[in-house]
Amino acid sequence: MVTNKTKICFSSHMIVLVLIFISKILVNASENTGGSDIPVVDLSKSKYEVAQNIRNVAKDFGFFYLINHNISQVLLSKVFNQSMSFFNLSELQKLSVKQRDGYFGYTPFEEEVLDKERQYNRGDTKEGYYVRGPFANKERRPLQWETLWIDEKIIPEFKATTLEYYYRLKQLSLRLTSLIALSLNLEENFFDNKFQNPLDVLRLLHYTSEPSNISSGIFGAGQHTDYGMFTILAVLDHVSGLQIYPPRLNRWIDVPRLENAFIVNLGDQLQRWTNDYYHSTLHRVVIANTSVQRYSVAFFWEPDFECLVSCVPTICNEQELPKYEPVMHGEHLLFKFSQGHTQLDLKTEL
Repeated sequence: MVTNKTKICFSSHMIVLVLIFISKILVNASENTGGSDIPVVDLSKSKYEVAQNIRNVAKDFGFFYLINHNISQVLLSKVFNQSMSFFNLSELQKLSVKQRDGYFGYTPFEEEVLDKERQYNRGDTKEGYYVRGPFANKERRPLQWETLWIDEKIIPEFKATTLEYYYRLKQLSLRLTSLIALSLNLEENFFDNKFQNPLDVLRLLHYTSEPSNISSGIFGAGQHTDYGMFTILAVLDHVSGLQIYPPRLNRWIDVPRLENAFIVNLGDQLQRWTNDYYHSTLHRVVIANTSVQRYSVAFFWEPDFECLVSCVPTICNEQELPKYEPVMHGEHLLFKFSQGHTQLDLKTEL
């Protein structure tokens, strides 16, 4: 015979089991998204698992956290220390290595305008410093530039530290590129001949503590998509600001920093290669916390200048036609770069 007391005990037991089940779901969801809406890709897993994970997140988000990437946090801390040392220099010292046609270097506050439609009064409330290692080919193409380095007497370890980080990110990008190929059911080396002399570049970034004002067109960085294959971003401390607009959500969401993780976003050329199957997602920087200043380091992974980007064979066929005409990556990048950096007098002839 079942008494009321028994029913109550049974119901209580069921409630506890349901709560435990729900809590496990929430924990798993947190592990898969880093505690936010952004998915996580774990490089410690098998390459096939990682490739499938990339395939899933590339379709829905175009952004993900990358963990277990084997880039030392000690090295990353050194890079940020060198970055802060540079941006703390006087304006005159920074302008001594100002970027110009033929040379990567310093870009002053508000020099870059990423969203001309909305940034109608001012450019991005940030300054930057483009650096990279030397190109392998002797005959230079547009954007195959040397770097204007700050004098080592001013910041002794700056060049060595940033170049060490640049080359480590280059190795990581090659690994990610082979995983992306697998995610598209291609051979791992499919993209190898498209990155023989890539136009990749590292950029140190510093944002002022001035609050953004969306209605007035004031942004840390105006909304845009990145131009190449993908970007690997590191952010100092837990300073918010980055927002993305994933197609599946149809709204802006914050991308908080995840401890020991990079933020990776896919670029325009990967979207073109995949016929819009993978997304180059809109993003921006909106500064809200005025008590701290934002520092970040972005590595832009770009194909060769002569690389002809067209839909990959595992996607485009007789059943699915390409949405885009083939485009030479260097021409695409040169156009985008000149649109954002309006103060540069770029030579655009090939």
